[in-house]
Parts: sequence; structure tokens; C-alpha cells
Amino acid sequence: MKKGLCFLLSLVLALSCCSVSLASSDEIDLDTVTGAVEYPWVGFRFDPPELYRNTEKGIVIMLGPRDLSEIVDFVPCLYYAMTPERYAEYKGSHELTIPPEELWTDTLFEVYICRKGMTLRQYCTYSGGFMTDEELEQVPEIARIGDTTWYLRMPGPNPYFLEDVDPAYLDEYTALASARDEVFAGLSLSAAEPTPDPNAGLVGSMLEFTTTDLDGNEIASADVFAQNDITLLNIWATWCGPCIGELEDLQGIHRRMGEKGVGVAGLLIDDDLDAARELIDEFGVKYPVILAPGNLDDLVALRGYPTSLFIGRDGTVLAGPVLSADTARYHTVLNELLRQMNRK
Repeated sequence: MKKGLCFLLSLVLALSCCSVSLASSDEIDLDTVTGAVEYPWVGFRFDPPELYRNTEKGIVIMLGPRDLSEIVDFVPCLYYAMTPERYAEYKGSHELTIPPEELWTDTLFEVYICRKGMTLRQYCTYSGGFMTDEELEQVPEIARIGDTTWYLRMPGPNPYFLEDVDPAYLDEYTALASARDEVFAGLSLSAAEPTPDPNAGLVGSMLEFTTTDLDGNEIASADVFAQNDITLLNIWATWCGPCIGELEDLQGIHRRMGEKGVGVAGLLIDDDLDAARELIDEFGVKYPVILAPGNLDDLVALRGYPTSLFIGRDGTVLAGPVLSADTARYHTVLNELLRQMNRK
């Protein structure tokens, strides 16, 4: 890719190898780095050096921790080639559309947090490899506490970004992207502080809602769940790379496990119905795809996409949520639920 990346494209590409994608810019927890940034639930604190705190041209943004899997998170820090005033205007509006040429951004650094003894190299192997061996060599371990290990990825100035960004931002961006020692000195990593699970009472509860299918026909969740003993309810979006990547696998589960009483249903969270129809046709999706209800956030606490729940015929949540496009995990959960139902 020879062009700098605009805001949304940057996020899609950065997260397309992961299990998390983001619905829209106004849903992202963006923290402007003007002082210390702390996420105690993953044991992360960053006291930014002076050049990060007091940028004169663009702004430095921390994104809150992103789940790559159930045991791996990462915390990205980005540079926006945008004035603070323009950013404030952008963040403060749900309707403001800024031309892509005003949204140049690039990653300054990422901290990866691997738990349960997993190394970053092991995770890359497990997930299909979103970093090459050469890239992994440039991502050192920076801390280890118990079975949790932190890694710092700071690749330095991106030549493609340098080529295309407004020249007024070049010197500042280059200095920020090169300040490895200062960034490392500002990181304080510690044991994570447990936080309440917002989905703690989800399993065993009833999931009930009314929505429409892609053609606008009203449909009740009970009608969808009544088709199978177990429904894998996959919450997805058309802009989510991992969501798209698993559509064929989900159709395979729907087709192969139907005789065991298992089916799949898709819950689409965005309104790009034309894109949804194209993807459904492209990947041969035969299971029902319906629109997410307006109160979805009241039904389940979503931390990323895709997210999957396992629902009984009567609408009872049997298991989940499972975050990420994790086909192996889907099979594990389904087989265990079938075993419990004596349906091996």
C-alpha cells in the first residue's frame, strides 16, 4: 500500500487480523494523550514524555485495550495529522463528515498483553500469523508478572505515511515515532485489577427481541431460535474483516451440524444492506441474517466483533459470549452443549 491511511481505514487494517473491529468513530473510546493514561483492568499505565504531551501540529491518541483473543489484548497509540480543534469538532459530532485527506493517521506504538503463559509468537502462530518472524524479532518482551507478559511494538516512522501526509506534520510525526526510549520509560505495567464481568448473568437468561430481516419483514427472536435446539447467534458487521472471514466457516457449521439440532443465525449491526447481501451471496450463506435490535447493548455487553452467543430453542442463553472469529472455539462449545444434551 503506497498511500497513507485515513482514520477508519487505518483501524480496519490494524484490526483485520484480530478479533475486534469497531462500529463507528463515535463509539471508539479515544483518549487524547495530554497526561497519564491508565487502564488498570489490563495493568497498563503510560506517562507520556513531553513531546507526546505537548504536540504542536497533530495529536496523539490512545485507544483503549483491544481484545485479540480471550487471553491477548493490545493497546495502540496513534498519531493524527489533524489539529486539536478539528479533532474536537469531529469527536463532538455524530454527523460530521471529514474528508479522508484530513484524517491521516499512523500507529506510533502498540503494547501487547499476553496472559496464561502465552507468548506473542505463540499467539501469532495460533492466529495465522499477523506478524512475520522478522517483525516479531523487533517486538521485545518488556515486562513479565506471573503468567502475563507485555511486549512493545514500535516500528518507527512509516515510509508510506511520510510520503503522503501533509508536510507540515512530518517533523513532529517522525520525532514521535522515533522516541522509543522515551516511550519505554513512560510505561508502567502491573498485575491487572479485576473488574466485574458485565456479562456475568448472561448465561441462563432469556434473550428476547423483535427486529426485521434484510427485506424489512418483522421477525421475533423466538421464531429464529425455535428452528434449532442450539443456535449460534453471530453478531457481525459488513466492515469487520474477521466477521467476513468466518462467514464460510459459519455456513459450514450450519450445514454440517443441522442434523444434530444446531443452526447459525447472523445478527447484523450495521445498515449497509447492499454490502450484506453481496457478502451473503459471495460466501453462500444460507442461514438467516437479521438486523440487530435497537436495544442490543441492553441485552449483551459487546467488546468487539464478531461476538457469538449460543442460544437454546426457548431463547435461553446456553453459552458465550465468544469473542473473535474462533471456529475451533465454536466447535468446542457446541460439542460440549450437545454432550450435555446427550447428542454426541
